[in-house]
Amino acid sequence: MKQLCWNPKSRQAVVLDLPEPCCEPGFVRVRSCFSVISAGTERSNASLSLRHPIQLVRSRPDLVQKVRRMARAQGWARTWEAIQNRVGDLQPVGYSSAGIVEAVGDATAPFAIGDRVACAGAEYAVHAEQALVPYNLCARVPASCELEAAAMGTLGAIALHGFRLSHAVVGTRVLVIGLGLIGQLAARIALAAGCQVAAVDPDPFRAELLARLGALAVWSPESAPQSGNFDVVLVAAAAQDATPLALAARLARSRARIVALGLFPLELARDVFFSKELNFVVSRSGGPGRYDPEYEELGLDYPLEYVRWTEQRNLEAFLDLVATGRLPLQDLITHRFPIEAGAAAYQQLLAPQARQLGLLIEYPSSASAGPASQRVRLVEARTSPHPAPAMALIGAGRFARSVLIPALANVPLRRAMICSRRPLPARGAAERFGFEETVSDSELVFQDPDIAAVIIATRHDSHADLVLRALRAGKAVFVEKPLVLTWDELSSVTRAVLAQPTPLMVGYNRRFAPLSLAVRDHFAGNESGLLIQYRVNAGRLPAGDWTQISDIGGGRIIGEACHFVDWISFATQSLPDTVSAVANRNSSTGDEVVLILSMENGAIGVILYTASGSTAVSKERVECFSAGKTAIIEDWSRAELADGGRRRRVKRPGKGHAQELSAWAAALCAGQAMPISVASLLRTSAATLAVARSLEEGRTIRIADCMAEAAAAHHG
Repeated sequence: MKQLCWNPKSRQAVVLDLPEPCCEPGFVRVRSCFSVISAGTERSNASLSLRHPIQLVRSRPDLVQKVRRMARAQGWARTWEAIQNRVGDLQPVGYSSAGIVEAVGDATAPFAIGDRVACAGAEYAVHAEQALVPYNLCARVPASCELEAAAMGTLGAIALHGFRLSHAVVGTRVLVIGLGLIGQLAARIALAAGCQVAAVDPDPFRAELLARLGALAVWSPESAPQSGNFDVVLVAAAAQDATPLALAARLARSRARIVALGLFPLELARDVFFSKELNFVVSRSGGPGRYDPEYEELGLDYPLEYVRWTEQRNLEAFLDLVATGRLPLQDLITHRFPIEAGAAAYQQLLAPQARQLGLLIEYPSSASAGPASQRVRLVEARTSPHPAPAMALIGAGRFARSVLIPALANVPLRRAMICSRRPLPARGAAERFGFEETVSDSELVFQDPDIAAVIIATRHDSHADLVLRALRAGKAVFVEKPLVLTWDELSSVTRAVLAQPTPLMVGYNRRFAPLSLAVRDHFAGNESGLLIQYRVNAGRLPAGDWTQISDIGGGRIIGEACHFVDWISFATQSLPDTVSAVANRNSSTGDEVVLILSMENGAIGVILYTASGSTAVSKERVECFSAGKTAIIEDWSRAELADGGRRRRVKRPGKGHAQELSAWAAALCAGQAMPISVASLLRTSAATLAVARSLEEGRTIRIADCMAEAAAAHHG
């Protein structure tokens, strides 16, 4: 299939051939008929990518501290490489489209094959021949609504949500500032609702379009009156300064309501807002549900009785308005481009022509479209036989692209295949790091007899299933942590590795860090007496982060604390025997926990995991004590080793990602045992799973007993 995307390195839009996305539960696969370029949002994103990576980082103060922490831990060279990898990724574009459902993910789907649907959402309703879209980001298109108009559904939902936030009713005097697509739609919705509408825009063509529909007045910014008496002002303009907001305050009446729909600095002139006692609200896209992964990805809807107008219901309401004929849209589309000419559409977007507004991308019908394929072999791929074993990577998310794949640089495996449900990131990674082809269906990986090894870097909830399928296919497996999320998954994996001892390794990279080796040598022969305190100042995650959703990420203890359990096993050269956990009762996210691990050889490890610490101090600090010796690791950048009255400092930054992959590949190629024993992998997973039982029952849990109980229950 063909997809339009933005290439930050070449600083231009390109149309690429990508594998057709593979449908999965909770999603529909839609054959696109039309998609609309949102001039304001898409031009803004493209303009941002034209800036230097350092400028991009500086424009995001929230990222500056993360960059500094990474530089302390891994050095500036590795940090700069990660920044370039991140900002150099191919970027999907588009978020409003319409088409025909060609596949549904499961029996609970609210759609059927052949349904006409409008699609919403960045990274979902993209400019591509095929789109994989969650159920809650689709709406069925009424029979009397053309798909061309339905392709503007997301933009219409955004405009409608902003209008709802204004509390406008019949007769309300509404001013719209900015007559791009969203401003035009907001003004027309207000007219359809019986409001008195005026607008401000510098473009005479856009002003003319609204004036024809009966607007009270349409001014340029220069000709706008010095004062006004508007009940509601919808600011749909995009600007580098707060001029549109100042204009809104000037033309609003006392105690009016101003709604921000556009992209501009939120700098309020206090004297005007105070003297008029103005109400100001920022509209969040298409309505409740936007940016909520449980709504958008898991399909959990908000009860209608409590949240009347969600993102999906706003989309449906907009389509109904269009279907009745009360919302004319034909004049908003001024230019059309076939998907093959999508790059030209973006060139025009960045250098607008006169009388330009809506840019429509058109896609071929099913009859004229080329044959569908779930794999694309790259032109640059090697065609001659390669002596090294072939390797496939499943998952091309940010961690894989910025950390894991670069760490494969010196691994003696042939980079044969990348598999991802999102074909575009996989294509970009394949081109940048020399993979031979991209696929969208993991079954193609497992069925390929040439693939000897599989690296799994997907979201946590898919790890166990992919590991089991890979093991059954006889592939060697490297899976990023965690190995499993549940006791049942652990029992299944245990039975699989015991029945067929295929090489298995989990990405516990810290044990391979240079400082880890220095600490192990420091305590050689004294492991059983070790007392270890591992403090993790993890920092807070954004609300709704996928790692905190139990069904997807498993939470931070299962999803991340397994790293630290494994490191304690490495340092003590022993397996966890018991675990005792206590949590901060005032924390609702499970991010404030202390774990006490008793090891089989008598050593003790304490993990203090917190999200409430200051970002000014290191993320990880490890203190080890035994036989008159001490070792302190500070954020995996430096260590202090003390023996009696002597101290020495070691500076070997790095968390061991490259070393772990090299060790795994070397063992695989030599036919040797994996660097981490299966017994250790299984016991580490069991230890983190046992934390929940310890917290629930308020007692110390013997890990082996839990594993036996889970195995018995699974077998029964």
